[in-house]
Amino acid sequence: MKKLLLLSFLFLCSGWWSEAFGQITFRGCENIGLAPSYTLNVDGNITDGSGVSRNVYKSNPANGAFGELIIIKWSTADSRWEIYFNATDGDDGPGSELFYFSDVATAPNPPNIAIGNWTNGDDYGCDPLDATHGELSGSVEDTPPAASPVITANPPNRYLCTGSNTTFSITASDATSYQWQVDTGSGFSDIANGAPYSGATTATLSVTGATAAFNGYVYRCVASNGSGSATSGTATLTVSAIVLDSGSQTDVSCNGGANGTATVSPTGGVAPYYYSWSPAGGTGSTATGLSAGTYTVTVTDDIGCTSQRSFTISQPSALQAVITSYTNVSTNGGSDGSATVSVSGGTGTYSYIWSPGGATTATANGLSAGNYSVLVTDNNGCTATTSVTIADGAVPAPTITSTPITSVPYNTAYSYGIVASTEGDLETTLSAPTLPDWLTFSTDGQNGATLFGDFPEGTQLSGVAGDDSGNIYAIRQNGTEIFKIAPDGTTTSWRSGLTVGSVYALHISGAYIYIPRYANATSSLTRVPLNNPAVAEELVIARNGGVLSLTDKDGFLYAANYGATEILKINETTKSFEVLLNNTDGLPGGGPFGMVMDDDDNLYIATYGNRSILKYDGTSLTTVLSSLPSAVTSVKQDATGNFYLSMAGGGVRKYDASWSTFETISQNANDNIWSLSFTTSGALVYARYGSNEVYRLQTGAILSGTPDKSQLGDHPVVIRAQNASGYTEQAFTITVTDETAPVTAAFAPANNATEVSLEPTLTLTFDEKIILGNSGVVNLYDGTTVLFSLDLSDTDDRSKITVASDGLSFSFDVDTTLPVNTLVAVEISAGFVEDEHDNTFAGFTAASGTWRFTTVNKLAQEITFPEIAEKTYGDDAFTLGDEQTDQGLTVTYTSEDTSIVSISGNQATILKSGTVKITATQEGDDQYFAATPVEHTLTINKAELTVTADDKTKVYGEEDPAFTVTYSGFVNGDEETALGGTLDITRESGEDVDTYAITALGYTSGNYTISYTAGTLEITPAALMVTAEDKTKVYGESDPAFTVTYSGFVNGDEETSLGGTLNLTREPGEDVDTYAITASG
Repeated sequence: MKKLLLLSFLFLCSGWWSEAFGQITFRGCENIGLAPSYTLNVDGNITDGSGVSRNVYKSNPANGAFGELIIIKWSTADSRWEIYFNATDGDDGPGSELFYFSDVATAPNPPNIAIGNWTNGDDYGCDPLDATHGELSGSVEDTPPAASPVITANPPNRYLCTGSNTTFSITASDATSYQWQVDTGSGFSDIANGAPYSGATTATLSVTGATAAFNGYVYRCVASNGSGSATSGTATLTVSAIVLDSGSQTDVSCNGGANGTATVSPTGGVAPYYYSWSPAGGTGSTATGLSAGTYTVTVTDDIGCTSQRSFTISQPSALQAVITSYTNVSTNGGSDGSATVSVSGGTGTYSYIWSPGGATTATANGLSAGNYSVLVTDNNGCTATTSVTIADGAVPAPTITSTPITSVPYNTAYSYGIVASTEGDLETTLSAPTLPDWLTFSTDGQNGATLFGDFPEGTQLSGVAGDDSGNIYAIRQNGTEIFKIAPDGTTTSWRSGLTVGSVYALHISGAYIYIPRYANATSSLTRVPLNNPAVAEELVIARNGGVLSLTDKDGFLYAANYGATEILKINETTKSFEVLLNNTDGLPGGGPFGMVMDDDDNLYIATYGNRSILKYDGTSLTTVLSSLPSAVTSVKQDATGNFYLSMAGGGVRKYDASWSTFETISQNANDNIWSLSFTTSGALVYARYGSNEVYRLQTGAILSGTPDKSQLGDHPVVIRAQNASGYTEQAFTITVTDETAPVTAAFAPANNATEVSLEPTLTLTFDEKIILGNSGVVNLYDGTTVLFSLDLSDTDDRSKITVASDGLSFSFDVDTTLPVNTLVAVEISAGFVEDEHDNTFAGFTAASGTWRFTTVNKLAQEITFPEIAEKTYGDDAFTLGDEQTDQGLTVTYTSEDTSIVSISGNQATILKSGTVKITATQEGDDQYFAATPVEHTLTINKAELTVTADDKTKVYGEEDPAFTVTYSGFVNGDEETALGGTLDITRESGEDVDTYAITALGYTSGNYTISYTAGTLEITPAALMVTAEDKTKVYGESDPAFTVTYSGFVNGDEETSLGGTLNLTREPGEDVDTYAITASG
């Protein structure tokens, strides 16, 4: 069976279709010497002028006139199929080329290659598709011969990890079989299916579970068919196998440390390598900073293959130091204590260093009371630290040195400042085991600076500091000598021969006393151990500008460098430092001076030249206190949060935690104080600059309160001062006394009252119970004229005065009529009354204005005019209120709008709807004041009016009758003329017999709410006469046509407007006679 085989390919980039034919037989034109037939086979492709690849057909035998090539394609530009013979360039080209086109079919299926389907597009001598010259027919054999395979896609190189899978693939045209080959190093050989290979005779070779031995194998494929074969390019298989046999490690030198290392050196695989250490160690070939434990490194090569190795980092046993024995100081303030340390673990032998003191043996001797630490170091440099506290000898209980106040009048503030001693370094606490309810005990309210120690005349002191044992240290202004004041006040020279410098402060931290020197660039800050003052000064830092003052927290010193406007943070152990703040951070010139850091790490800074206190919160500086009266030199904070500041020539102030209130605690408000310091027991100490005076702020409390009269009498009090050694108590009694005379609490009538009756009762009330005195006078004055008088010395007058049952007031009646509208002044002499404790009332004069009043001038009157209920237009006249006031005077009622309501007397008449305000007044006369006007609002609602359209009738064909309405609801004699607008009466349209609605609209009114009711118009039928016309006929003839006449049509109607069918009949009979003709229907 013969058939035409069409193979279609779509080229999207150019919009051309190309059709491929398996085999075409061509019978050519004999007149140009063509062979009788041609066989054409697909032979590759050619790219046309548009860049599109076209199938090429080669003829057999070849002919010089036509060449070897045939192109068949679809032209999207011309919407037609085209054929090119001898198409050497893949497009319409040389003159020897034959070109045909056809629009018989559309893409993608071309028309048959047959005569009549194609049109010649060239002028050539022979047209093989023309019926005259020849024909072209196409046929395809069932099994056409094939071309040799062509490799169109080669296999790629592959990279994989050991044990992984991969594939190699090729693409070849016309191939019917495949054979994969491998070169393992000695040339290519065929591959047979079997582990690890499969698909060896297909276009895709699979490799499963490749091992390291396969690394470097080369693969290719031979594609074949019956016409030949083609061999693909080669592909190389790279199998990665990372080897981690080489590596090293360094163990941790100290227990708990993190200085171990581990290193891995990979080989194999595909470089470069990437590293990941777990649980820590980083991403390099060497992991550092490792603590003891097991660490695993994962090495990944450049194609993602991995390998792991583990290292175990070890460490020595922990170095431990334990105080195995110690001896406390035998006597208070002594230095015969000792301590011994025992060491275990670590590596090799041990070395020791005790601080303070510097002892280098396992046992430190000659210790005074305080805290000591020992640093132990092994051969690896590992360290262990332990500490011990050497206690001082016994310290006595504190004593209360203040003298109590034992009497206070009631309503008078009581305040007793309690002062107790501080013994050694023991904290003294004050309490009040026995206290009356009206007293408050506070440890925040009282501090008193007292002179402490005994220094030679002419000694000029500056900085002061206190240690843990209660000793106070003071340094000379030139920095050369430090004095020590024992807790009992004994003063000795502790250390002399120190470096000369300007010293304004001392500071104790840990086991050292620190000496800051202002403007000293070489010995800016030095220190001396507290337990060994004989050793040389140790330099802490040297800094241009020196150090002026210090504070400390958590192992760091904070140093104020006034000259360089900076604050330094210094490590107490290593002595390394950094600049914490300077002028670039906003630290002002003229500061800093003194400093303190609170529990929240806020640094407070006293700025000398700016007379202010700044706060640094770790981020920014803010001002918390400014405009101080003198240059501020120091700032400190106690355990309860209160702040203390000193000033040059401004004394010492204590501020509350919010900086809102203060009290001066120095002996004088203008004392010249340059440095403050707190001891560990909480005692504030300072020196008056340039003098030989050192002050200590005594521990104190405040007992305060104000008793009222109910607390009269004796109240026992017990105050207790206590420390770790015991306590002492101070017991005393406070007597609350009454030393206050009665005080007026209220007057009746009230002071400056008016409209007081002419014969009033006067009452005077006091703040406590009273009794009448033995003598005294009460007078009522009009200016200097006595209007009324009572004298306690007169029995009758005394009887007129009544003391209330509660004892708090007395009263009397004025039995003389006082003048009208008169200012009356009351006078009561001293001693007129007294309290239960014989404190006499001071009295008051008429001229003092203490108690006076004005009598009534006229009488009041009142109008009765109640609220007015809403009315409706048309309501009857009504009464507004009373005609007269309660005093009989005529009331005047006034309408705000007389067009709405008219008033006659107290009668109101409604004139129209609306809202109107009505006011009732009475102006008064010589005897009565004008009454308070009464005003009410009257609302008059509209009346209801119904307008009803009257019912009407008419006969069909007549004109409408006149439409009329009927009114219902008019009041006050109103008629339709009272309405506004224009009445408009209309009806439904229509003239047929029926009933139609009549509607009225159009009125307006201010007094009526108008509603409308519709009426009806009924149209009745008109009368129509249908008359049968008379007719005659001759006997024997047929009846003539019967007809009628109409009478009564209106509106232009005719018989066509009638319904039904007209029937004309006559009486039966044919004899000569007269017969009736009847019309109906």
